[in-house]
Amino acid sequence: MDAFLQLRTPLDFRDAVHLLMLGHDVAFEPVAGILTGLFRAPAITFGKQPLAPVSAFNVWITDDPASIADAAYRLLTAKHEFDKLRLIVEPGPRHDLLKTAFDGFATCLSHRCYRWFSTTDIVDLMSWFMPLTKSKADAQLAFGHDDYGPFVRRETVDYDMGWTTPDRSLISRSLVFWTDPDPVDLEQVLSCGPIGIIRATAFARKYPWAIGTNVSKTMLMGAYTSGRIVTAASVDDLRPASARAWEEAGEPLPDGLQSIWNEQRVRLRLYRVVLDHVDVDGDRDLREAVFASCYDTADQNGGFRTAPVHPQPEGAVTVGPDDLLERWESFVGAQVSSS
Repeated sequence: MDAFLQLRTPLDFRDAVHLLMLGHDVAFEPVAGILTGLFRAPAITFGKQPLAPVSAFNVWITDDPASIADAAYRLLTAKHEFDKLRLIVEPGPRHDLLKTAFDGFATCLSHRCYRWFSTTDIVDLMSWFMPLTKSKADAQLAFGHDDYGPFVRRETVDYDMGWTTPDRSLISRSLVFWTDPDPVDLEQVLSCGPIGIIRATAFARKYPWAIGTNVSKTMLMGAYTSGRIVTAASVDDLRPASARAWEEAGEPLPDGLQSIWNEQRVRLRLYRVVLDHVDVDGDRDLREAVFASCYDTADQNGGFRTAPVHPQPEGAVTVGPDDLLERWESFVGAQVSSS
């Protein structure tokens, strides 16, 4: 399952960590302006026993998706004064991994004590949790944003502040283009390394509610929604596959997430049906059946209703710099050199 959210508040951050720990792929837009560091820089220690709460703050961490997400949330919302931070990691097979993740996470919160996090800071904070999951994450930012340069180059914004750097390769990054860039701008972006390119103008008119794509760039996503991709092997499989997807797209998500997740999940019913090993373009009847099945979907009463099944978004690609130059020309006709 895939999900997308605008990572703006501590609750959003908790939701993203929770979904990643549950095994879901998460794409997100880092939004600066609310997330901040600790009130002051405390001494960070690990131990089995809590410290006296007079001047200390204790956080218990269990190797459980909800516990990991809640511990991150507690640290992000710790806005009172304390001199010592005690992280208590319950014994388990991933004890050392959890210690490394929360040590780096808490240290970064300390580095930005009483200061707002930038968009690149937010991506770094998420990166600390990636070694704890096999899921994938993709950070998406608009081209032209104040932070888009450091975001693409994977830089720390404040050079005068210390910053414990996570493994930044664990989260892919994508730029969202609402207007076609000049060739020279595109070349500068590509010179910074692998980057996803999302040409938002290609689908904004058709899907005005969409604010991002999933990690693999195969589904248009709205905020606080999740979608599923199902496979059909033939035309006969289209309707039952679409019916299954409709049911799965309305199933409740795990407890602990904000209620808006399930509200939008039921309202939008985002999913995509993929024909497996079938040449759609080679058969007109098959192509028509595909389009028909994209909108006729079985509901709980056995009838059919209209529901969106989204195709591959046009203009959303994630490839290497050399291939992307050629691909971009096919999108906008820009003459971009590879030198």
